[in-house]
Amino acid sequence: MDSGAISHPVQEQVHKSILHPGHRSPAVLFGSEIVRPLAACMLPVMLGALTYMLTGRDPLRFLTLGFPLGMIVASGWTVFQLRRRVAEVVIRGEAVRIRSAWQVAARQNEDWVSLLDVRRESSGLVVTLGHDSRHLLSADWPNLARMEEILQTASDAFIERVQSGLSS
Repeated sequence: MDSGAISHPVQEQVHKSILHPGHRSPAVLFGSEIVRPLAACMLPVMLGALTYMLTGRDPLRFLTLGFPLGMIVASGWTVFQLRRRVAEVVIRGEAVRIRSAWQVAARQNEDWVSLLDVRRESSGLVVTLGHDSRHLLSADWPNLARMEEILQTASDAFIERVQSGLSS
């Protein structure tokens, strides 16, 4: 063994959004997030049932179709939003792992991906990983400037590695 070469593990830096679910389970996260979409989906159902009743028709058939449909739409929208809401960014060297609120709650890990580009926009940062771009809103990230510096360093490291590989 070469005693001169000491390997140091690359330090991971974890950045959490204010929307990070913490240690909540997927069920608790889903239950707390479905309230508004469910209210939005049930409003037309309740108005339709009221209209049926005021016109003297039986609203039961309308409710038996409307309520399950509203639940399906609200549930689908909630899961969609939780899967696209970026809650955690982990940086290790030139590799980045971005996890959604749903992945954090379910304790799922994304693959490490090389960071291609970081751009500042008026609303926050746009992070490009492979064929995917993710928007990190300034309002959701308490230390966005520091995270931008680290992400830019990771992007520069990837570009440097690719350019050195092309030149050799």
